[in-house]
Amino acid sequence: MLKRYLMTLCLLCAAALAQATDRDQVETEMESLSEFALQQALEAIAEQGGLYPFAMIRNSDGKNALIHYKGEPDKAPPAEEYVKTLYKVVATTVRQSASSQVAVIVRQISVPTESGEAIPGIWVLVDHRLAQAPKVIFQPLVPGEEKGQLVPGTPVVQSTTDNLFPRMALPSAKK
Repeated sequence: MLKRYLMTLCLLCAAALAQATDRDQVETEMESLSEFALQQALEAIAEQGGLYPFAMIRNSDGKNALIHYKGEPDKAPPAEEYVKTLYKVVATTVRQSASSQVAVIVRQISVPTESGEAIPGIWVLVDHRLAQAPKVIFQPLVPGEEKGQLVPGTPVVQSTTDNLFPRMALPSAKK
């Protein structure tokens, strides 16, 4: 009896360790793609003075697919409108492709402070097929040492309910 109990306990510990390792892998994959996308956004802002929204999807083979506006620049919809289109396209794509693992949507925004001052920055929505919840990252751009220069400040990360991947429904509690 004790042997069976110890065996069951070992199996439960192994399962818990595997689940924790999977969670760590999911977090690592989310961080990797969001950091890569942030770097691309920062480069675009430095080179072009601004950023039009884009998305990336990383497949299980580790390859990234870029989704961006491909039309004439002067005919591009407003960024806010295009972000909604990106969201729909990415959500549809990852739902239809089992190989899609991680996805991000990136845009440039300004966030008002309590005093009404606008803080420019980069907003990133990142989601993983196996994540418990997607995350939003706001990377503020703060004044640098040179006049007019903006440099990355301390990012703010929060969980969100803006899912790109479908979430499995949790079983409801029976009364």
